[in-house]
Amino acid sequence: MTISQTRFTPSTASLLREEIKRCGGIEVFAIGTLNEEGLIADISIHCRGNQHAVPALLSRPKAGEVVIHNHPSGLLQASNADMYLANLYGEDGVGVVIVNNQVDRALWVVEPHTKKLNRISPDDILRFFEQQLPKAIPNFEVRTGQIDMALHVAEALNNGDVSILEAGTGTGKSLAYLLPATLWALKNDTKVAVAKFTITLQSQLVLSDIPILKAAGLQFEHALIKGRNNYLCRRRTGEAIKNNPKDPTLQAISQYIKTATEGSKSDMAFPIPEDIWDEVGSDHDQTLRARCPHFNQCFYYEARRQAAKSHILVANHHLLLADMLVKSETGNEGILPKFNRAIIDEGHHLEDAATALFRQQLSSRSIKRAVRPLIMQKKKPGALEKIAFFHLSHSQSLSEDKRISGLKIVDELNVTLPKIHKESEFWFQQIACDTLSKEVPSFRIKSEFAKNPLWNQSIEPTLVQASLALGEASDKIAQLEELLEDLPEEIRLQEIQPLLSIQKSRKRLAAQSGFLQSYKLIGQYGGSIQQDPTVRWVEKAKGRYSVPTAQLSMAPIEVGPTLQENLF
Repeated sequence: MTISQTRFTPSTASLLREEIKRCGGIEVFAIGTLNEEGLIADISIHCRGNQHAVPALLSRPKAGEVVIHNHPSGLLQASNADMYLANLYGEDGVGVVIVNNQVDRALWVVEPHTKKLNRISPDDILRFFEQQLPKAIPNFEVRTGQIDMALHVAEALNNGDVSILEAGTGTGKSLAYLLPATLWALKNDTKVAVAKFTITLQSQLVLSDIPILKAAGLQFEHALIKGRNNYLCRRRTGEAIKNNPKDPTLQAISQYIKTATEGSKSDMAFPIPEDIWDEVGSDHDQTLRARCPHFNQCFYYEARRQAAKSHILVANHHLLLADMLVKSETGNEGILPKFNRAIIDEGHHLEDAATALFRQQLSSRSIKRAVRPLIMQKKKPGALEKIAFFHLSHSQSLSEDKRISGLKIVDELNVTLPKIHKESEFWFQQIACDTLSKEVPSFRIKSEFAKNPLWNQSIEPTLVQASLALGEASDKIAQLEELLEDLPEEIRLQEIQPLLSIQKSRKRLAAQSGFLQSYKLIGQYGGSIQQDPTVRWVEKAKGRYSVPTAQLSMAPIEVGPTLQENLF
């Protein structure tokens, strides 16, 4: 690492210098693009810090680009944080550059590297359709439209372009994009994500089209990617069976899991109620990862291991977009393994999938699901009772003061949480009564409705009451978690599930309280719906004894900018 000329074009240096000045000389992070002469010719500012910290870089840079930030002190020496960035981005071929506030001196910590990509030849496409496919498919007929589409896809993959293609019925579009995607992944030793609209359509691609390519001589790995909540968790399943050994569904799962290889919900030949799946499904918030005794046999992590060595990742729209969202927020790992190209089949559904992903919903049922694992149900102890017994009453691992404080919090939660469980029904029944009827099963809440007495005198007070109750419960659980942090690791692992359960419930209740806070701020837009970036509505939900109850929903009006920035 040596301090050298900045290697910025004059206009780019001026732009960065002005941005640093405008921010008061604090740290600024940017992503730069190099021209053919190796100079930084274009930059985009992505985050601004303060004197003590810089937020995480939100937009993920690409290989060949550089991450740039300034040291306000003028000392161009790589700190531990700078070296962390260098390691993080250097593996992906991204450079790291430090400059002073005047942008007249620079330290290139890591040089960017662009891997030379191998192009797919049109001859490879033609040879496959004309010579290899007829050997694998009896009576196969070459279709001009199919070959034309495959050639267009190959060109887009070669150039890294965004290409929109439409093909008529009978074209054979799946093979038309799957072949060039596979060839490109093989030639460049990388991955291509193929996103179908639904899990069912994913399965069709895996069971029908991919075997054709392999029968025709292509040797490659593929993985059918499903979200984590589609897989059974061996550890949680064992806990659920231990707590309720006579439940018929759990008994069926117990038999299935003995010989299962996939372990996904769709692989089971019997239905599983939502409440049961909540207890046995793999969950990001309740995983022990490598500490889990079942880690090497874990259905989810086995699927991840298969995906890591695959060339073609078959996902659905929702999973691809969720991966995009996670990567945009973390700047690093997502739900899917790293891939370099994406093909979105049934692209006309993409906007709906994005809206569904960003849509937030809340009902009495979802609040009960957050509360239920913690409280006594059908004379069976919940997580709070188990913590009181194992971690507090009969444990010498905590000080006397902390044990007494913990038991007091448990007692308080054992009063407030059952109350929330019961009152949530009345909250949403009241909202349904105020807004819905047989003739009006769905009601949109526009900004001007904030002036309606029905909103001010009934709906908003109900939202405020619910939000406060959920928020206070979440805060109280957080206090209990803080007390339990002093437990030794071996004690925590002996009875880990109750600790994971309160953590998950606390996050759920906090998110639900935040949702209600956002939902009730409808009046802030001054009656102009055009200024409100979201749409809110109330619709009928399932309730007990056929009593009408409501579900609150909120979604962004426009998802295009998010897709443009993070996907296209």
